[in-house]
Amino acid sequence: MSRRILISLALVAVQAVPHGEKLFACGGAYTPDCTLGNDDQLLRSPQGEFLIELRRGLPKVESPFKAQPPTYGRGTGQITQESGSADLRAAMEAGQVPKARREGTLESYLSVRKYLRSYHDLLASHRQRLRWMSEAEAKPPEFESPKMPAGLPREFDLYLRGAIAWHKGDIKAARQQWQAALLLPVEQRKYRSVWAAYMLGRSYVAEDSNQAVKWLVLTRDLAAGDFADSTGLAAASLGWQGRVELDRGDRLAAIKLYVDQLATDDDSAAASLRICASALLKAGERELDRAAGDELARGVLTAH
Repeated sequence: MSRRILISLALVAVQAVPHGEKLFACGGAYTPDCTLGNDDQLLRSPQGEFLIELRRGLPKVESPFKAQPPTYGRGTGQITQESGSADLRAAMEAGQVPKARREGTLESYLSVRKYLRSYHDLLASHRQRLRWMSEAEAKPPEFESPKMPAGLPREFDLYLRGAIAWHKGDIKAARQQWQAALLLPVEQRKYRSVWAAYMLGRSYVAEDSNQAVKWLVLTRDLAAGDFADSTGLAAASLGWQGRVELDRGDRLAAIKLYVDQLATDDDSAAASLRICASALLKAGERELDRAAGDELARGVLTAH
């Protein structure tokens, strides 16, 4: 095709565009204000959403665990209550407990769980208001130990006694009950082994980092085996262990755990990774050199 024919076709194409219509380049529609203003729009750094950038820049990590993060209208307490009831029903059906007894035990169990949930919410609200309270008002709400349900399978009985002690503030007694649950024969602790190991790990986070890591790792080992994890505690254990490592100053270990947590579809890990990135950027050249040699740390810093 000759040059003259090409020019003619181009002129025909331009004349075919209706007057007053915008012409689109590959980047979309441009209006005069893009070029008549100052250079701010051109020089401004590109904006990104941290979670999106994390998922785009980090290597793909597959997780055997699945998170159950709270959602609008369904908080952690409700998830625990629903999953706990479902586990108890399954355990009693497997144990061939008569239906009438099952329903009575379930009702009593739910009553205790609801009380623990309401007390937890009340205590959390109290702590939020502490700064505005007088000394007389600062006393925490009173905890009344609920009556233990009759007929619970042994693992549920021990775990629930530990939960009651935990809410009461008796951490030592709580640990004793949860450790006793883990000492039951394997066939008698299918539903509460993961829960007990997780809470033991949680109980040591601020007190003994080595003990915390020991129990949090066991949480995932149990969940990877034949033990039930109905509330996604294996995924949550990654976040708590990440916090332990961050408190110990090992930011690269923390990043690895938080990236693993993110792979369980727990988007809350992004906030923890942002904290890690900020800490790394303030840590000095030596720490940044270590991060530069770590693929995950590089990805998190780039996203940040």
